[in-house]
Amino acid sequence: RGHRVRKEYRALVSPPPRGDEGVEDSSIGSRPALTRWRVVERYAGGALIAAFPETGRTHQIRLHLRELGSPLLGDRANGGAVFLTRPSGARHDFARPMLHALSLGLRHPAGFEMNIEAPLPPDFEAARAFLRRAR
Repeated sequence: RGHRVRKEYRALVSPPPRGDEGVEDSSIGSRPALTRWRVVERYAGGALIAAFPETGRTHQIRLHLRELGSPLLGDRANGGAVFLTRPSGARHDFARPMLHALSLGLRHPAGFEMNIEAPLPPDFEAARAFLRRAR
């Protein structure tokens, strides 16, 4: 097609993956799909992941993180916990899958590079803060 889109996502998962980075390349349906990932932060029982999908299949990151054994927090459909509880009894509920499109980069048809960024939303930051306090 002659164009390339660079996508970067952030994901909160539990349990954390065993490694610090990797590539998940399991097909989705009959179509090839590839996601590169790395751990940004580790927490007690979870992790913040940077995910870089190389293909654009529907629910690709959600499915690949499930295959990795580290489903998205809040992703009930793919085995993710909908809440976490600390030993102190503090509880955090996840109202949605904890996945966020952080940046999108592409070459504009006029020839210049574009990069669009979106900061982490408040509910994602609150979930991350809960996980950080549990270290």
